[in-house]
Formats: sequence, structure tokens, C-alpha cells
Amino acid sequence: MEKYSSFIVKDEDGENHTFKLENAALILPHGAEVGAPLETNEYWLGRIKDIRSRVLRDEDNQNETMQVWALVQWFYSPQEIHEDVASFKPDHCGKYERIISNHTDFISTDAFDAVIQVYKFKDNDIDQEFIPRDEFYRRYTYEPSTRIIDLMHFCPRPSCRRFFHAACAASDADSGAASRSRRLLFASPDVDGMWGNQQKRKRGNENDIPAKRARGRGRGRGRGRGRGRGRGRGRGQTNLDKSRGESEVDTDSASDSDADADSDELLLAALPPDLVLVAEQQIVRGAAFWAGGVSGNVFAVVRARRLVYAALAGAEVPEDWEDQLGCDLKEAVVELELNVEELEEDEKGKAKGKGREREGENRPMNSPRALLCPQCSGAI
Repeated sequence: MEKYSSFIVKDEDGENHTFKLENAALILPHGAEVGAPLETNEYWLGRIKDIRSRVLRDEDNQNETMQVWALVQWFYSPQEIHEDVASFKPDHCGKYERIISNHTDFISTDAFDAVIQVYKFKDNDIDQEFIPRDEFYRRYTYEPSTRIIDLMHFCPRPSCRRFFHAACAASDADSGAASRSRRLLFASPDVDGMWGNQQKRKRGNENDIPAKRARGRGRGRGRGRGRGRGRGRGRGQTNLDKSRGESEVDTDSASDSDADADSDELLLAALPPDLVLVAEQQIVRGAAFWAGGVSGNVFAVVRARRLVYAALAGAEVPEDWEDQLGCDLKEAVVELELNVEELEEDEKGKAKGKGREREGENRPMNSPRALLCPQCSGAI
């Protein structure tokens, strides 16, 4: 098949319309008749990625007919996404919002109606161009094979402070859970690099562990109970005496490595576990993290990290720390929306010793990928 950079479609009035590579175009839906009245938002929408032609001859080789085909990358409507991913809420999208996918098909050029502009809506961009209400726009990408809509990952460091698509970021080679949790926790919204590396912490004696003034009150799902308590080195049992407002470390039940425990780990062990859990979260937004709403968990995680930093520097954890996060725990802790059928398929595969690995990673299916910021190379 011969390749082309454009093709022409003649309408019923004899007017020529030119379609080029990378043009977004309105396409007649399956079953629709040429010339039938359709609203603009009722057309299918696709981006032209390739154009090919082939010559067909009749049985006697007397007549030749050229057919032109275009490879189209499809945009899905919110309702179509909802049919694949039940947790996706189409009523949260605009009438002209479309989700670009990696699904492609060759279709006849006879089905093309008009070239159309599709705006890219970047809701974290202060230079976002104006988008009319009756024009197509897109925010998300969608992979039908995995039934997952993309996440945006945020780097909070002052020199970055922007969201990145996962495709733009490199995988984090250090996949150790404890190590990565700490690097996320100390990715500060107030200093570049790791918190504590560029500032002197104002502490007293290292044995003076701040009193645990507030505990998680079982809000949300109570996730993280027992997490954040000195993962890795320095796993000790912390007993709190409310009458004295002090904490004591029970070294009798601790491992031999407690003698070398980092003071941060001891201090973190005295903090509300759910507060540490939120502070360790990746900052993300997107339809796959539906509990995070439109803006994601950026406010809650940044606020939690600042509260943890203050506690490590000697301040008390406020009694109302949960209220200061601005949302429930379940809206801050990242759990992705997954297709139930795929979960069942994976469980069956694991039972047979054939569990699938996605993109070469061995991680829980409801966890985001471990990534590095493409700008500063820090954990995000």
C-alpha cells in the first residue's frame, strides 16, 4: 500500500475538503448515513496517524478502483469510557470533552466529515489558552487494553511544582518500599532536594522525642495503622504516657538494630500513623484516582508533610491535624480504580502460577508506578 501525507474528500455540493496527517477529524459513526443531520458532539472523533491507498481490479483486470484508508487514533467520549470503566463518572465531564486513547483503526476516508480542533486542557497551567464551550477539548488519556485512565504525577519541589504524565517520567529503580516512602515523605514543597539536607533542624537532645499529642481517630478507613512506625531500621515499640506527655522507647522488644536507629525513625514512630501515611503518598490526580476528585491529593499530602517536618523539628502535632488535611483519609491515600474482571483474571492467573506482570514491575495492581520527576529526578 502506498503512503500519503493527505487526502481529499468531496462533499455533496462538490466542495473539496483536505485532511492531513495529525489532523483531528469528525467521522461518521457506524450506521449513520452520509448527509444525515448530526450534532457536532454526535460525531466520532479521531486523529489521523497514517494514510494509505490500494488499487483494486475487477476479475477481468479491465477496471481499477483506488481505495484510500486512514489510520485513526480514537478519542473516546466520557460515556464510552464509563461503559468500560464503571467507576468513571461521565457527568463530571463536559459535553465536548473527549479522552484520547491508544486505540487505532484503519477506516475508509469516505467516512470523514471535517477537520476539527481539539484543545488540550491543562488545568495547572496559568497560561492556558481560552477554550470555547462548544469546542472539543481533552485532559486524559485512556488505554482500553488495561482499562486505566492516566494519572498525573506532581512534583512539589519549589523549582518544579508541576504535574507530569507518567509517560514523561522515568521509573524509580529503587523500588524498596521503605526507602521510597521516606524519599516521598522528605520531598519538600518548601526546599529543593530532600528536606533536612539544606536546613538545620532545631532539635533538643536526640532522646527527647516529641510527645504524641494527637492520635488518628479512626477517620476514613483507619488505613496505615502500624505503618510509618520506623520501617527499615529502628523498628521499636513506642509506649505513650499521656499523664506525662512523653514517650518511652521499649528497647526490650526491639531488634538488635535499634542501637543504630536513625533519630527520624524514632520521631516518626511517635507521630500519628495516619498522618505519616498521608505524608508518604504520591501526589497524583486523574480519573483512575477517583477518590481524589478533580484536583487530586496535593493539598492533603503537602499539608501532612509540613506537619511532619514541624514535628521532627520539635513542634507538637495539632489536635485537629486531620481537619487541617482538608479531606478524609480515603481521599488522600492513593488507590486506583481497577476493573473487577481484570482483578479476577489476575487472581486466577496467580493461582495457576501465571500471574501477569505489568510493564515489568512487580507491584500491587492498585498502586501507582514508582516514578522520578523528569525535571529534578526526585521521587514523585
